[in-house]
Amino acid sequence: ASLSKADHDGRFFKSLTVLRAVRLARLVRVLQRVPVFREAWVIIRGLTGSARTLLWTCVVIMMVTYVFAIFGLVMVVQDLQDQQKESSDPTTIHEIDDLLLVVGGLDRLMFTLVQVLTMDSFHSIT
Repeated sequence: ASLSKADHDGRFFKSLTVLRAVRLARLVRVLQRVPVFREAWVIIRGLTGSARTLLWTCVVIMMVTYVFAIFGLVMVVQDLQDQQKESSDPTTIHEIDDLLLVVGGLDRLMFTLVQVLTMDSFHSIT
């Protein structure tokens, strides 16, 4: 009995979701025809038309960032880790630890590269 009740509740919520979508579509149709919202509708159509281009732009930026992060790991991080092992000065070790916090792994280095690319909180890195 509880299985059929759960199945019935699932169908009920699906029908509510369909009704919400229909109401939203009716609202969009009304907003399209109101002259006040005509300019807003043009902007929304432009954004939806450019969404595919924006998506692929983000994908390409992330791929380039990934490649440069790998190069950074190979060239910079390994050198920093070697210097940290060889150093006996506590100040130098502390500075290298701070650098490794920013560029110590692939995810952290990609995040740092995106920060540099977008100039977001760039002053906290330098």
